[in-house]
Amino acid sequence: MKARRWMQSLLELQQSAGSSFEFIENVKSDLFPEEIYVFTPEGRIIELPMGATAVDFAYAVHTDVGNSCVGVKVDRKPFPLSRPLDSGQTIEVITSAAARPNATWLNFVVTAKARLQIRTYLRSREKTESKALGKRLLSHALGKVKLENISEEKIAEVVKQSGNKSFDDLLTNIGLGNALSIGIARRLTDEFTENSELQPVNSKTKMPIKGTEGMLVNYGKCCRPIPGDSILAYLSPGKGLIVHQHGCRNIKGHEPGTMFPVKWDSDIDREFIAKLRVEIINHQGALALLTNVISKCGSNVHSLNSGEKEAGLYVIDMEITCRDRIHLADIIRKIKVMIDVQRVIRNK
Repeated sequence: MKARRWMQSLLELQQSAGSSFEFIENVKSDLFPEEIYVFTPEGRIIELPMGATAVDFAYAVHTDVGNSCVGVKVDRKPFPLSRPLDSGQTIEVITSAAARPNATWLNFVVTAKARLQIRTYLRSREKTESKALGKRLLSHALGKVKLENISEEKIAEVVKQSGNKSFDDLLTNIGLGNALSIGIARRLTDEFTENSELQPVNSKTKMPIKGTEGMLVNYGKCCRPIPGDSILAYLSPGKGLIVHQHGCRNIKGHEPGTMFPVKWDSDIDREFIAKLRVEIINHQGALALLTNVISKCGSNVHSLNSGEKEAGLYVIDMEITCRDRIHLADIIRKIKVMIDVQRVIRNK
């Protein structure tokens, strides 16, 4: 009976269809409801999954069309790139040689091809841009020494010492902040002495900042960066590398070329100092309770200053020890639930 009813519906579709092409398309829509069929301006049929967008269509036509897509027209009218398409629509992709895939497209594309091609391009672009940035940072760190004047043998030696496969990989890692341009520059120019030579790559010695083995590293007291923070650094004569939080007001005056992107290493076994401001009602014993909570979290008070903000409400500026942002967040949560505490913020 089901087969007979299906055959009857096919006959009805054939009779109502204006052409054999329309009949075939109607049958496809009936048999494959999870798919849509759209057209190029030349009449080519593109099959896409339900929910597919114009970006999916562009990549289905050709990878180069998807990568250079800047907009689309659907049935000759402007159409949002993120809106799902419907069967029967004619899509015209507007392209530009200067256009590039957008990372936000990953939020709405549904086809594997579109997702793969967008991610492939973004990874390629990140690597290309990081390599270019790494070369600029290294050239700046070398100062008067020109990169092209350094022998290939010396470059190959430093590439191997730093654990990279090629010089391009080394430049990319500098651009990504995985290697420090100052340290690499000192290796390339033989500025390290026997006593200050960098530790081998497989050394058990862990430095908080990647690529700073053998270097003097200090942390800005103004913003007190801790592992997990986004950080930048600059070289200060006699003080070594000075690390600040990204966005710290005290580094805004530095020229962009003098700041180096740096990253925290993993598994750092040491404590850092963070700055907190706590607003607390000054009941008897409130301060003692506050320091007790901090102590129970595995932290110590490094310094403390207090002042009355208004009647009965005190502001306490303190510096406490912590391992990283996660540890600090746990401390802040424990302080926030105290009865007398009105507000807790991290000072930067």
